[in-house]
Amino acid sequence: MKTVPFDQFKSRIDYYINLVDEKGIEICVRMENGRQVVLVPIQSVSTLKETAYLLSSEANAKHLFKSIDQANNGETVPFDF
Repeated sequence: MKTVPFDQFKSRIDYYINLVDEKGIEICVRMENGRQVVLVPIQSVSTLKETAYLLSSEANAKHLFKSIDQANNGETVPFDF
């Protein structure tokens, strides 16, 4: 993740937005008051939201982790679509 001061971001906003959009780089903008905001590609936001939803219940999280372990241990069943 690249961190830039707000003034630098503001003066080169097109450059930084293109980095996020075309290269998938996350940009942390440090505001003058010390607070920070992050620009991320929309695909990253969607992925994070989906992951949070899938892990939001303990039962679902356990089931997913068990399935991942089974796949990692070769405990899979071939399936034709």
